[in-house]
Amino acid sequence: MDKVFLNSESLNAVAYDNDENTLLVEFNNGKAYRYLDVPKRVYEGFMSTSLKEQNFNKNIKDRYPFQRLS
Repeated sequence: MDKVFLNSESLNAVAYDNDENTLLVEFNNGKAYRYLDVPKRVYEGFMSTSLKEQNFNKNIKDRYPFQRLS
């Protein structure tokens, strides 16, 4: 899983696991979450937009189960 660093106000980096359909999201405040069962097309849509925070809030946050990481 390769981490991609973002130039975003609140999002620091993301990484997607194709085998497990999980999305790791690291925030600039140091918190990190693993979102489960995220389809690859959702991740690709997220990565293709310049409005990453809006896309995350609309299409990922509160739509997929997640685990907070320490």
